[in-house]
Amino acid sequence: MIEAARKKHCIPDNIVISIATVRQRVKQNNNKGHKGQTSPMIQVEPYLVELIKKLANMRQPITASQGLQLANSLINNKSTQKTVIEWKSKSCQAYKSGDGKMELARDIGKLS
Repeated sequence: MIEAARKKHCIPDNIVISIATVRQRVKQNNNKGHKGQTSPMIQVEPYLVELIKKLANMRQPITASQGLQLANSLINNKSTQKTVIEWKSKSCQAYKSGDGKMELARDIGKLS
């Protein structure tokens, strides 16, 4: 069954498909799998990537901090900003605890 699915979906041989996982999903009648979380920034990302690529083509690469500031400026005072903050407060442990360098992203509206 695994080999038939591998051929049908053109999955390379170097990708490991666990027999135990397949058996467990069949046993539980769960053939859909699961998806991870989807970032609320998904709508902004293509535009952000295009801006960063254009800056790089102009020989003006940006740092990670500058990229974060650019992303924040794109959503500042927009509905996406509220959605991102709500998503982070539910899904991001570092944001909840204030650990690490999350301070850059915590106050989106306060970055300059």
